[in-house]
Amino acid sequence: MCFLPEGMSAFLDVHDCGVQLAAAKKAKTRKFYLMIDKVLWDYTPTGMDLYDGSNLMGEGSSKIKSKYFTAGKKRIGGTYKKFMYYGYKDSDFKERLYRWESDKHLGFLGPVIRVEDNDVLQVTLFNNGSKPFSFYPYGLLPNDPKKVDKGGLHNKAVYPGSEHTYTFQVPPGGGSGKAPCSTSMYHSAVDPVRDIHTGLVGALLLCKKGSLDHDGNQKEGEERVLYPAVVGGNHSNLNVLLQKEGEERVLYPAVVGGNHSNLNVLLQKEGEERVLYPAVVGGNHSNLNVLLQKEGEERVLYPAVVDENLSWLIDDNIKQFTIPEEVDRHDHEFWESNKMSAINGLMYANMYGLEFCKWTKVFWQVFALGDEKDVEGLHFHGLNFEVEGRISDTVPLLPGKTHALATKVSESGQFTVLAYNHVHCPSV
Repeated sequence: MCFLPEGMSAFLDVHDCGVQLAAAKKAKTRKFYLMIDKVLWDYTPTGMDLYDGSNLMGEGSSKIKSKYFTAGKKRIGGTYKKFMYYGYKDSDFKERLYRWESDKHLGFLGPVIRVEDNDVLQVTLFNNGSKPFSFYPYGLLPNDPKKVDKGGLHNKAVYPGSEHTYTFQVPPGGGSGKAPCSTSMYHSAVDPVRDIHTGLVGALLLCKKGSLDHDGNQKEGEERVLYPAVVGGNHSNLNVLLQKEGEERVLYPAVVGGNHSNLNVLLQKEGEERVLYPAVVGGNHSNLNVLLQKEGEERVLYPAVVDENLSWLIDDNIKQFTIPEEVDRHDHEFWESNKMSAINGLMYANMYGLEFCKWTKVFWQVFALGDEKDVEGLHFHGLNFEVEGRISDTVPLLPGKTHALATKVSESGQFTVLAYNHVHCPSV
């Protein structure tokens, strides 16, 4: 809920009183290119509750689950039209940025934007949607405050088919405790409530100076060292595969002894440092594959009750997935069936990309938006980290609250991430 229309607001006026500060060093400008586009979003791509293996519709489905996913003449089901932010390579908006496996957990969130202390953030937004939308980041300062409309959130709206470049100053103070980057967020703010529920939201990371590499990724989350030593014999098919774009590598494959009829070393992409020393000495290794793993990983989590009733596309969804004449919009059950309790837009453990190796360091960037329904505790079974000066496995979240957590995965196995809230605990 936004209380601006109900009067919970005030103006903060800041005047230039002639105080001069020392000139800052030349700032680095980080440029991002975002397009707003329509997508058909499925909250449970597998059609299953992967937490317990049960069906979400039909036989074996509980009443709680089926109310969200049973489509029909009076119900939309679990698939909705939404608008999302998509990242592009440059201002031509021809080449969409690829999402790697480690990014697929982001779900319907826009691309992660990372900046460092005292940077300048420049975002060019192209609106391929059907309504005016915008880009509003939390925690940054407008490059020219005099051009920002009163009310703050209502910065420049971009109309359908047009684009606009936003410029912001990044204040000092990035990072949070053991994490090199503190968590913030961005969303469209022409109508904040409806824009967010339509899907226009993403994570913004405010990082300490020097913590990002030249590709804009967290350095601690991108370093790798791999030394697989294989001793003995016939290596008919030895493949070492390193993937990812923009990565630097040092490669020293040492092969000693045996028959190496097909030794392939494939390195793709440019921009991260690696040291690789696979030593193969004798033996029979007919099909040896070496998979490089990250020493540190970054994950973003946004638990929320996404109220599709408030989406700008609710009329489109009713028209496409129901018989509109049969739908009673004032029916309580219909209204509740469109409130999707999700993490990053995914429900019932349908989120992929939370796989790690034991002893991996993980940076969890967590944020929340919403209203009183979104007061919750995000529980990480099997993990502990420092939260607000204490050790815990549960993160308290309020709308507008963010956390940056760092932990090492010290146990192998499958664990759960749950939002503890009596309203939507069964759904995530």
